[in-house]
Amino acid sequence: GSYPASIATGLAKVLSELHQTSPSLAPTPKLESTPEIFSITRRRLSDLVPETATTAQLASVVATERDVPQRLERLAQQWQTLCVIHGDLRWENVLITDGTSATPKFHLIDWEHARAGDPLWDVAGVVESYLRLGILSQTSDDRPDLRALIDSPVGEASARFWQAWQSECRLPLEMRQAATVRMVEYTACRLIQS
Repeated sequence: GSYPASIATGLAKVLSELHQTSPSLAPTPKLESTPEIFSITRRRLSDLVPETATTAQLASVVATERDVPQRLERLAQQWQTLCVIHGDLRWENVLITDGTSATPKFHLIDWEHARAGDPLWDVAGVVESYLRLGILSQTSDDRPDLRALIDSPVGEASARFWQAWQSECRLPLEMRQAATVRMVEYTACRLIQS
């Protein structure tokens, strides 16, 4: 597939503008303060995602991997309420008009999960969407080859988006490594829940 740079950088710009909105302007959330996936160890997985063979296998992995509950708890504790976030950002909730022009227009839709929160959750949603497209385009019936995705056009597009968002948000260089680690961990959580 083709992943134009204008899409990655344009979405990063729109998202960075949203993330400049004060958390005090967020709608009153009807949701938990952190994403539901962080409480996966305290709930049944089927409460979070539809029951399938894949989610049953995932529940088994989560139950047997000793460090998963601690990692999820740590992410919940590190959650930062910094700005307004969309909360459910993925390609299905992004409309792009004038997609053939050099400057496409972006419209974020489906705001039911909007709240005050950690902007890296939205960023992880975009990266997860890119990765999901790459996983779905792999032809093997085996486990997805995530390493191959890093060097693929989808990996390059997600990296371009991440770099553009950091630049648009003027994220200080000394904060970028920690932000990258948290964004990758959030992306993993989003892949689990999708």
